[in-house]
Amino acid sequence: MDSAQDIEIKHVDRVNFIENVDERSKTSDIAESKMQMQWSLKTCIAALALTMTYTGSQMPLYFVAGPLSYILTDTGAGARASWIPVSYTLAAAIPVPFGGYLQDIFGRRAIVLCSSTLVIVGAILIGTAHSFPHATAGSTLAGFGAGIAELSALAGINEIVPIRARGYSSALMTAVALPLGPYVLYAQLLATKATWRWGMWITCIYQGITVILLLCFYFPTKHSMIKSDSTKDIVKKLDFVGGGLLITGSTTFLVALQSGGNTHAWSSAYVLCCLLFGAATLAGFVFWEVRVATYPVFPRELFDRRVVQMAFLISFVAGMNFYSLTNFGPVYFSNVYSSSPTTIGIRNIGFPTACIVGAVMCNTLISRYPKKIHWVLGGSCVLMTTFAGGLIAGNPHNPRLTAAFSTLAGLGVGGLIVPASTVAIIASPDDTIATTAAWTLAIRVLGGTIGYSIYYNIFVNKLQAKLPALIAEYAISAGLPIEQVASFVGTFLTAPAELGSNPNFSPTILASAAEGMRWAYSESLKYVFITSVPFGVLAICAAFFVGDVSKYMTDKVVANLH
Repeated sequence: MDSAQDIEIKHVDRVNFIENVDERSKTSDIAESKMQMQWSLKTCIAALALTMTYTGSQMPLYFVAGPLSYILTDTGAGARASWIPVSYTLAAAIPVPFGGYLQDIFGRRAIVLCSSTLVIVGAILIGTAHSFPHATAGSTLAGFGAGIAELSALAGINEIVPIRARGYSSALMTAVALPLGPYVLYAQLLATKATWRWGMWITCIYQGITVILLLCFYFPTKHSMIKSDSTKDIVKKLDFVGGGLLITGSTTFLVALQSGGNTHAWSSAYVLCCLLFGAATLAGFVFWEVRVATYPVFPRELFDRRVVQMAFLISFVAGMNFYSLTNFGPVYFSNVYSSSPTTIGIRNIGFPTACIVGAVMCNTLISRYPKKIHWVLGGSCVLMTTFAGGLIAGNPHNPRLTAAFSTLAGLGVGGLIVPASTVAIIASPDDTIATTAAWTLAIRVLGGTIGYSIYYNIFVNKLQAKLPALIAEYAISAGLPIEQVASFVGTFLTAPAELGSNPNFSPTILASAAEGMRWAYSESLKYVFITSVPFGVLAICAAFFVGDVSKYMTDKVVANLH
């Protein structure tokens, strides 16, 4: 236990650190308020490279989610299937808390180049994968690089424009991703006409061009508040204990969520130990950050502003729905409706495209109406909650309704995913821009990982019960003898092609069984959408507590390019 003298010393160190930051902030305000970005062809290309970095960091996620069923078949994932997308999102969150510190030590240029290169390496591993461990390793590496690349691009763009224009800059950056809206259509066509692996090769080509542009044109200046800190001083401030507790706790907790009711029973020692250990470790992280850490991995000054607190909460809930609907959308349209790959892709265009459009619109509104941000975010939360929950009305006979509702839900989700980060960055102190961007991304990705784990577990457990029952029910109603039900259902689920050559099973029976399977998926996925509603209500409440950010909207420019 610390002595009273030790506690006093820690307190004095913390106060001195805060006072030093405040003093540096005061002395640099005049110079920074006069700083103007000197735009030239070179700096414009550098800004374009950052926007491409932001878009490229999303591509592995899209080209894994779009053809996921094909990837699972090729890699033999089986019951571990959900770990491929989960490993990506979890790995994206792991390095993010240290992202700001890493950029302070090595420079943003080095970090963004390394992280973008890591995305390429991960994409190559996924594209060459023929086994589940191989694919998961690639997904993990791609996610690790994508998380750092996205936050670097987001912070890099926001620090070179006036604070009042950060909404506009984020809108333009997000708009570059519009060609990725039909990613499911691309993925389905590639998977059926060539191979799903081409999605990874496209990612490599795009990221390769981005890395070349960054290497040749991106040379950011250091922030004035960073120059006075040596590498040794920065390393001393790294909260290794807090970061370790966060990573260990969140990973172990997610292992429990993924395994419970899937590969292990909820009552098994494996699941219970992971669950309890993860929860205890996360509780230890909170205690360490609040009571012990001198320089916490989660800066306390960020929580001094209610705007940032609410933006973090909104990011968490938006992440739950974004990553979940991104992965479940292709599953829904592929299994609930009997369609060609092209039709599946077309019906899936709505959600991702609407996400991008919603992000562009709401980011623009943030800079245009800074006093009305709570209405902007609140309206997006209402759209997300209403229409994501409204997907429970979907069934095998109303694909247009499902496509329309998913599109409107996408507008709401898009109006939160990036705009919540923009709001937090606008309200954050200048020397915590990278840290704020890092934590909004980490919280969003962690929310997505937890959300997807919860939703997938619900979905799989419901499907395991409903799938054989409804296939049998519909097949019996079409004339299947009762004594043949067990063998028919087993073969239908494992080797359906064999049933077509069996004269005992008429086309009517097979068509009815297929209809039962579609209803099983539809009924199972409804529980996912129902579960999303309470979280959406929580986000709505948080949005209306964001408040006015107009006092932060100045002409101040934090950094420059040269």
